[in-house]
Amino acid sequence: PTAAALLASGHSWTRLLSLQYMPFCGGCTLETIAILPTTILLGPSLAIWKCIPLLFGLGILGLTMSIAHRIGGGSAARFAGLCLVFAPGFYQDNRMVAWGIHFEVASIILGLVWLWMRWMDRGGRRLAGVFGVCLGLGFWF
Repeated sequence: PTAAALLASGHSWTRLLSLQYMPFCGGCTLETIAILPTTILLGPSLAIWKCIPLLFGLGILGLTMSIAHRIGGGSAARFAGLCLVFAPGFYQDNRMVAWGIHFEVASIILGLVWLWMRWMDRGGRRLAGVFGVCLGLGFWF
């Protein structure tokens, strides 16, 4: 949230990478850019910053349940959803940090699996292109 607040107050975009937690953190940069519009409108806030992991968490839940439903039906989707909602404590803690690492990358991986499954069914250049873009983003993240 600090980097987003600094950018919102007029600091140069060229300093974005130097404001991150590590020398280079693709996920940190992406999360800073994602929260920037809200920070500009409402000001910096921990509650707003926690919307990032919440949105990633909902994406992971939705993708997991969608993949499970496709593979095993409705009961598999509900079971997968319950496993995520009642995950072990270390997973619960990690998903609320919002550093742009491990937990958030799971959404990209699950998104790739979901796209790959659709690509295998439908084929097509558009899905192949989206798959490639997501794969590249996953490596950068």
